[in-house]
Amino acid sequence: MSLHAVTDAASVPLAWRLYLPKDWADPQEPRRAKTGVPDQVDHREKWRLALDMVDETRSWGLADQVVVADAGYGQIHGLRHGLAERGLDYVVAVRGDLNSHPGGAVPQAPERSGPGPRLPRYRTPARSLKDLALEQGRTALRRCTWRQGSRGAMRGRLLVMDVRLAGKSARQAALDRAGGRSTWDGVLPIETLIAARVVQGLATGIATGALGAGLLDTAPGRGPLINSVAPIAGMAAGALGSGALVQYLPEPMRLVYVVLIVLLLSQAVGIRALNETAARRPGALASLRPNIGVPQQARRAMLVAAPIDIAVWALGGFYLSLGPSLTSAVTGSTAPLAAGAAVFALTISGAAAVLVLRSAPATRVMLIGATALATGIAITLAGVHLGVTTAFFAGTAVAGIGFGAGFQGAVRTVVPLAATHERAGLMSSFYLLSYLAMCLPAITAGIAVDALSLVTVTGYYGAALIALAVLAAVGTFVVHRTALRS
Repeated sequence: MSLHAVTDAASVPLAWRLYLPKDWADPQEPRRAKTGVPDQVDHREKWRLALDMVDETRSWGLADQVVVADAGYGQIHGLRHGLAERGLDYVVAVRGDLNSHPGGAVPQAPERSGPGPRLPRYRTPARSLKDLALEQGRTALRRCTWRQGSRGAMRGRLLVMDVRLAGKSARQAALDRAGGRSTWDGVLPIETLIAARVVQGLATGIATGALGAGLLDTAPGRGPLINSVAPIAGMAAGALGSGALVQYLPEPMRLVYVVLIVLLLSQAVGIRALNETAARRPGALASLRPNIGVPQQARRAMLVAAPIDIAVWALGGFYLSLGPSLTSAVTGSTAPLAAGAAVFALTISGAAAVLVLRSAPATRVMLIGATALATGIAITLAGVHLGVTTAFFAGTAVAGIGFGAGFQGAVRTVVPLAATHERAGLMSSFYLLSYLAMCLPAITAGIAVDALSLVTVTGYYGAALIALAVLAAVGTFVVHRTALRS
């Protein structure tokens, strides 16, 4: 990790630190001796190393400047508190799930019910920065240009608002700064939040269940196939297309939205021309309530399909979040197209597997998917740990076969068991499971990278997915054998 002095035109490194992961802290760890790590070097959190570098460069007599850091550092209250204690201005990224109170919130002292001081407390619970930002509405956004980039002016619509960051660490820091409980008034310090425009996936979630059910109604034979191919093929096209767009075309941050708007408008025209598959009936507002449920006759199949569905989408989430960093670590390339190529290898082989196996029995497709997924992940992990690019991409492609076959097998196993009026709810439940599996494990892995190395986290993550694939294979095999006997 390093500290840089940066202007609009140049960046100059000033200080470096070698981060030692926590699992290397044991003096008996064989990798320490193998790589020549001195005995006196111990694990130290990245945010503490960052403050060490700040202190070192300030000791040289350099003038204080604004400190800028990404969310890997900015999310940690210790770093922000450390910079504030040093009297340094800073602009750091934070995640939207960080809890806070509005800037105008005022704590109130509770009524005394016993001896001892009672600290004032905020009467309303803290909320996420994302919720506070969305509450301001679109009219609060400001259009601004903040600098000239390599491809023109960098512009955006931003929200600026005051917040009081909450949480145990923020509260303890404010209490310490005030000198203890007897002198603290309970007020959390104000910080300024600059939020970029938040784009929600609500439209995608709302449309997915309806589109999936509509396909099953209008094309009962091909509906499950399209429902399996479309999400995976869309990820493949998006990954490679966005990588090429960022690397080769001008204004990539705007052009991608232009492309999406054109595609969505074209799709809207096509949907308008389709015939409604269900009869109209009263209750338009009531129909907007989420319809999520698994019919009784499909629950056993859903339980058997869940492990492979979780595994394939957790793998997709990992590639879409930590995949670019992992690809860079293995290949040594920071090109956007290289990161897109890894996701493309995973998803295009998945889409191909869906097409090739479309006529195979659903049980066989599930078994092929589980086997390919476990095998591909094992090859990928070998490529990561050995630094072999070909093994990394080959394993990704094999795992992609498991991605496509596993998802298709799960859909074809569960969906046909639902009646017509139950399909939208079942598909919504299916995609709810898929999207939760896509985001929650990836978020957990991203947090774990702060304490462990990326390679170590990848190893644990891959092992967990292999275990899920094995569980899915065993469950599918047992259910199939039971069905044959009966």
